[in-house]
Amino acid sequence: MVQIGLFRMAQMVAGASTSGPVFFLGVRSVQVGDVAFGVTLLFVGAVCFFLPGFLMQQFWQRLVALKLKVVSEVRDRVLSLLPDRLS
Repeated sequence: MVQIGLFRMAQMVAGASTSGPVFFLGVRSVQVGDVAFGVTLLFVGAVCFFLPGFLMQQFWQRLVALKLKVVSEVRDRVLSLLPDRLS
């Protein structure tokens, strides 16, 4: 599920604030001739850009799964405590 809104924008800002300086250093390194280091920094910048969003998505999915599990366990427990209905 793709969420577009404040939560997704916060993820993008977190990634951009981390990766922006790394991208800048990577481009400058390539411009001055240190291609291997520059490409490495560009790769690290790409990872830094997408990592916060990925981690937040994983956290959110586990949180939702935990909520569903707790709700179903509480429902089952309450239903087990109630007397059976007579037909």
